[in-house]
Amino acid sequence: MIHAVCSRLKLMQIVTTSAGWRTSEPMNRAIAVVTARIPSALLETERSYIAASLAYPAVFSTACGDQKNIPEQYRLPTVAAVISIFQEEIDQMLRDIKMHKNYKHHKQIVHLFRSLFGTISSENLRASEAAETSKRNIYVKSLLLFLKAYYLLGFTAFPPSIMSLYTLLAYLADEEKSRVDGDGHQIELQSDAAYVFHQIWASAYLSESTADDIISKTREVLLSSRQWRTWVSILKLLSVLIFSNIFTCERKGRPINIAELVHRAICHHQIEVRKEAANCLTILIHCGHYRVSKSFIAQWESKTTHSELAVRHGATLGLSAILRAYPFTVPPFIPDTILMFCKKGASTDTVIRETVTDTLRSFLHTHRDNWKELCASELSEVHADAIRNVVSPNYYV
Repeated sequence: MIHAVCSRLKLMQIVTTSAGWRTSEPMNRAIAVVTARIPSALLETERSYIAASLAYPAVFSTACGDQKNIPEQYRLPTVAAVISIFQEEIDQMLRDIKMHKNYKHHKQIVHLFRSLFGTISSENLRASEAAETSKRNIYVKSLLLFLKAYYLLGFTAFPPSIMSLYTLLAYLADEEKSRVDGDGHQIELQSDAAYVFHQIWASAYLSESTADDIISKTREVLLSSRQWRTWVSILKLLSVLIFSNIFTCERKGRPINIAELVHRAICHHQIEVRKEAANCLTILIHCGHYRVSKSFIAQWESKTTHSELAVRHGATLGLSAILRAYPFTVPPFIPDTILMFCKKGASTDTVIRETVTDTLRSFLHTHRDNWKELCASELSEVHADAIRNVVSPNYYV
């Protein structure tokens, strides 16, 4: 039975991917067949055939351009039309995300309520809940497979309909959450979402027309998100996306908007977000997106005495990012930054001391091969002693 279903879906895929504009009506009929199959597509093989059957017509319709003058029955579905197939389940999942809904906690409360006020229909309600969750997972998995198939063929990386999935993908791409939950279904969703979000999106080409949109959408999702893991996912995307599109992102005041997001994240109340923001800042300095100057360094130095620990630690991470961004060279501003940074090693805050120690160890490790030459030229004995006061020289013996 399963083999027969997969064979039929494979046939529908052949119809939708082999047709041209003259046979758009059979394509639409095949699309209707595979769309009706989505709710019961329990196997990934089925979902893969469905995704491929939907991806080709969506890309082909983009190539065809405006279809307003074509009779409706001969029009091919656009990317937005395909995504609308999944819209109901997407909206429900987004509502859960915005409500910061903890599914396990919610399930415990429901079970407790039913144990106290249970009715004859409790089992039916549980079965209905499970069926609804299963249906939603199938739809979202099919959507992710459609996106993967679309990006194998597509011409545009960020059409508005796909941009609308930003919040969903950022939430699902959280590897740590799926690992903690230990849910096999969530792990599968995370894997596909992470591939789209961190592999495909991160390496996509940003045109002038889409760069501002993606930065604006990133800002919107970041500032509206209540979940720190979503911040981590977005920061991972942002660092690689900017690195891959550095020339586009350096134009028209975009660095200011990007800097605002990174600076907000590096002072976030959650330490994981601060560390990921520091990694992002390191990459952006290393690739030349940020120009390090005295004012840039002084900006972080001034915040190291802030009354809030998150800001103090974020500022220390900002200085750390400057040192980490130059693993094999010593630019002129590094010696003074080292002396400034080493003073933070005497901080009363454990997290700051650990950051200083780890950063200096990393600096020593990356400059180990030419350490003597550096001490004889760019660095002096004063800098070496300042580092030794924080990190034992026995570390490299």
